[in-house]
Amino acid sequence: MRKIYSFLTFIYNFISTLLENLILTNVKKNSEFLKIGFCKIDNLKFYELNNSETSILDVNKYYKKIILSKFELKKLINLIFVENDIVQKITNKTGFNYSIDFFTAYETSSIEEKDKNEGWYANKPHRDLPFSKNTIKLIIPLQKITLKDGPMKILNKQKSKDFILDNNISFESVTCDIGEAFLFNPNICYHYASSPDLGRKRKQIMFQLNPSKKWEINKNITKFQREKEPKFPFFTYLFNKKIKLDLA
Repeated sequence: MRKIYSFLTFIYNFISTLLENLILTNVKKNSEFLKIGFCKIDNLKFYELNNSETSILDVNKYYKKIILSKFELKKLINLIFVENDIVQKITNKTGFNYSIDFFTAYETSSIEEKDKNEGWYANKPHRDLPFSKNTIKLIIPLQKITLKDGPMKILNKQKSKDFILDNNISFESVTCDIGEAFLFNPNICYHYASSPDLGRKRKQIMFQLNPSKKWEINKNITKFQREKEPKFPFFTYLFNKKIKLDLA
């Protein structure tokens, strides 16, 4: 079964990437992001979540999802993508417009030594294989994330190629200040969530963005918060209605 899954992800990745490059490319792609596979975006307005518009979903003893109301999520998307004008910055870096298909806000805690061999919240090095090479993720901290707070670890594009043959390569820590965001390609770059120091937590949000003819929002994005992150985006979102992102 594992071989079959690997084969299917390879075929999906190849075909979806090829079609996106042929049909959906918006501008000439030539940026450091494409060479490295990730970058930071700064000078962003910070959005403090309204606790009265959120609820907590305990996924496991080290991982909690923060569920936003439809109203709160709409406000958040408007601030991040419209008021911060992050849309044009992303398109300039990647060459694509995107559909904002999935969102999650979450909090991770320190993993006890006896549990560190288990996967609790993507805490093992991996690439997100059931995506095209053009799918990207946008990470925004809800707190200042230091080395003690369990930052995401990542390898750039070249080191990710080398990692397949040499898994002793050192990962880079993605520390973030308030007002910063981290954009990366999860299919190309190996990455994982590190464990916070004892007594500390990491709280952040993530958007999954898939190439599209125009910037838009998946109408099911609020509902998806309670589900696992969808894979194989073309098929998963094929019949989902989309709303044009109002950039006016």
